[in-house]
Amino acid sequence: MQTKTKILNWAIFGTGRIANRFVDSFKFLDKEVSDLNKVYAVASRKLETAKSFAEKYNIDNFEIYQNLVKDPKIDIVYIASPHNIHYQDIKLCLEHGKHVLCEKPITTSFKELQELTALAKSKSLFLMEAMKTPLTPLYDEFSKILSSGVLGEITYLRAEAARKMPYHDASRLFKTELAGGALLDVGVYGLFLSLFLAKSLGLSFKPELLKVNSHFSKEDKVDLSNDILLRFGENLNVNLFSSISHNLTREAYIGGTKGFIKIEDFIAPTKMQLNLYKDINFDINGYDLETKDYDFQLQGSALQYNVIHISDCFSKGLTESPIMSHSMSLELQALLEEVQG
Repeated sequence: MQTKTKILNWAIFGTGRIANRFVDSFKFLDKEVSDLNKVYAVASRKLETAKSFAEKYNIDNFEIYQNLVKDPKIDIVYIASPHNIHYQDIKLCLEHGKHVLCEKPITTSFKELQELTALAKSKSLFLMEAMKTPLTPLYDEFSKILSSGVLGEITYLRAEAARKMPYHDASRLFKTELAGGALLDVGVYGLFLSLFLAKSLGLSFKPELLKVNSHFSKEDKVDLSNDILLRFGENLNVNLFSSISHNLTREAYIGGTKGFIKIEDFIAPTKMQLNLYKDINFDINGYDLETKDYDFQLQGSALQYNVIHISDCFSKGLTESPIMSHSMSLELQALLEEVQG
């Protein structure tokens, strides 16, 4: 892929909630990036839906999927369609020479993702899973702390991502045929964090899956919550909880022999606290702590960090993200399949 200096024309596949948030995120780009990225077109299964979305955001071009990919002016497609059709949508775009950013999870099958990454490489096309989390400013500092060794030997990760979603029989979240459920909606973030942590520590991506407890809906048989225990290597233990039937937190704790980190919302992180153990205090509090707080402000949904990162990749002529790489997405997909059994 040649280095991109012209405006990058984006097309949007899908018109649901996340597609709206993605288009809205463009207003938070700084001028340097904004000048090189334009929402050029939108596609939907129904032309009327695409037209309505285009009018809402003053987008000039709208079409159904199969027609839109034929437009030679489109450089890259953001896929925000339901999980179960990501594979076919990505393949359609790649076969028509379009770069692709696809919402997580990028596919529902490891085998399908292998096929798509091979296709993208054969055509020198950019393909990335839209995982905004590691692209946010806080993760730069998080990575520095992990590599500094100040936490000592890191031995545990505990994270929960739970938000109660109102039941609706038309919602994709409650339909197995649309790849609904808690794991693919919010649970994927915890699994990604575990892989990110393992990679940062130089551990093998491949964890041992110790236990999975899932609760399924009676009506639709989709997973409403999942409690997952993993182990990386000999000493890194991971406990992940995800749910669309409980309102809890999105906190993550990463602990080592010399201290621990707390991230308040590890999906779209803004606040992080580093706690280092000092002298033992033999009262009820145990150890005295040396605490440092980090506060990174995010605007909107933070989806703009995908655009910022891809713009940087294109300026360097890259066809694969060094952060959300094909291998990272493949490892994540493999882990998702193992958890699902």
